[in-house]
Formats: sequence, structure tokens, C-alpha cells
Amino acid sequence: MTEAEARWAWSPWLGQELPPHGPEVKQQVPAEVQVLTLQATFDAHRKSNTQLWQRLYDVMETPMMEKSKVEIIESVRGTIERLRSRITELESRAVGSPVAGTIPEGWPEMETARYGDFDQVDWEMRFLSRLTQLLTLRPFDAGVYEIEKLEWAESWMTLIVRVWFREECYLVGWQQHLPTLRRTFTPADASAVANAWHTGEFSPCYVPQPYEPEPDGIHWYGRRP
Repeated sequence: MTEAEARWAWSPWLGQELPPHGPEVKQQVPAEVQVLTLQATFDAHRKSNTQLWQRLYDVMETPMMEKSKVEIIESVRGTIERLRSRITELESRAVGSPVAGTIPEGWPEMETARYGDFDQVDWEMRFLSRLTQLLTLRPFDAGVYEIEKLEWAESWMTLIVRVWFREECYLVGWQQHLPTLRRTFTPADASAVANAWHTGEFSPCYVPQPYEPEPDGIHWYGRRP
């Protein structure tokens, strides 16, 4: 038995007319149905194409009837070229700027003048930045409270907290002279000092016992003279 005879013997269509396949299938579909199928496919592509163009016009903030498709393409190309040019300009400035560690040729050498005890001011800002982060995160703190005020002026920090206890709220405040606080730590890393102050002085925050508010209604820990 040859291979062809073996295939014919095992064919599921043995003794039957083979089903239509290939181009013959399309030929058996009525022309009206083929036209409707093509029209539906064309409409879907046209709708998708229109939506894509509409998105492009929206990005360029241009009404569709104001510019032709050729004009909007040229507008996009011009915008991209301007942006690339601007990016190149900014990158060249950044590479040659004093911030990057080099001064471009021809630039005058300028020193930043700082007045007063700027080292202490910088330290206080780093301290307050870390303390604010801790007050937001509330690590290891189960007290029910909210921050009423956090103020910094003339090296004094003022922190006022509203604390709840048995459905009643109480005001508790701290006034801290930051240069004095800094001198009590060695080394006096601002973040480390903020961690220590938050753990030792503030957290956890509860109603002090006895609660002794001053005329302003706040129980103070330390007061500015």
C-alpha cells in the first residue's frame, strides 16, 4: 500500500464530498454578505483612525477643523524639534554649571554670601524636617492626638498638640530653644537629635498628670522667656 493509499484509507471524508476550503469558501458566501462584512470592517478602522487623530489634535490643543492633518503633523514635528533643542540647551548648562562642580569658560567666579549663623539655621531646618517626618509616621506611638501647631522662629520651636482622653481633648505644648538642644548632644547630628527628642520628650503623647493649663489653655513643657 502506498502512502497516498494509506492516507485515503484513513480519511474522515472517505466516500463523502470534501467540505469547501480555501478560496472556494469565500465564493459560496453571498455577495451582499461580503459587502456588509467589508463595510463593517471599514467602519471600525475609520472610527479607530478618527479617534487617534482626535487624540493628536487634543494633545496639540487644536480644534480638528482648524488645521489639516498635514498641518498638524508639521506642528507636531516643529514642537518636537523645539523641545529637543531646549533639552540639549538645558543639559549643556547643567553639565557646565557651578552646581555640577565646574564653571563654564567665560563665566565669572562668584561666591555665595551667607550672613549670620547659617550653620545653626541649616541644622535647625534639618532637625525640623526630621521631626516633621516622625510626627507624620508616628512610630511606636499609640496616643490619640493631632498636631495643632508647629512653628519655628528665632531658633525657638513651638509645638502644640491636641490630645484626646475619655472623649475630652486637651492642649499640650512644647517650646524648645534649638541651639541649647543642640549643645546637649555630642555629636549633634540633626536627624539623630530629632529622633532622640521625639522619643524622649514627645512620644508617646498623652495627657500629662496633673494637667495644669496656663491662661492660654495649654499645658506647657518649657516656655520661651
